[in-house]
Amino acid sequence: MDDLFTAGDIERVCLTKDICVPITASVQKSLKQATRFKEFTIMAPTNDMFKELGTDNMVAIMQNSKSIKAFLQNYVFLGALGNVETSNTDAAISVAPKHNMLSMKMVKDMVVLIDVNDQEYKIISSFPVTEGTLHIVEKRP
Repeated sequence: MDDLFTAGDIERVCLTKDICVPITASVQKSLKQATRFKEFTIMAPTNDMFKELGTDNMVAIMQNSKSIKAFLQNYVFLGALGNVETSNTDAAISVAPKHNMLSMKMVKDMVVLIDVNDQEYKIISSFPVTEGTLHIVEKRP
């Protein structure tokens, strides 16, 4: 893993030692930016998204700093997804241990973020921040 930060272009993503998938030049660029930690994307859930979790789940999350950290890591991504015109081929990688990927695209008349599980998040509002973008989001059914 240490050589990831000093290596040249990332050419493929390996699921196992013997199963690798080549990646496009635009995704290579996005991954390279992400590994340099120069930009980030933060998804800020709406109050309705928190309500959907339910009281029991929220209490479980808030019990200790380890579970709070794990929850928050699912909403912070390395790589900036701030412009749908350039981000529809880019990907951002979460800081969570599972390193989920996030992309952005237009669906009908709205900009959405899409995670690795094909869950779509409607962007309610976006704010540029010093080193990336903050998106207020809600889940799409």
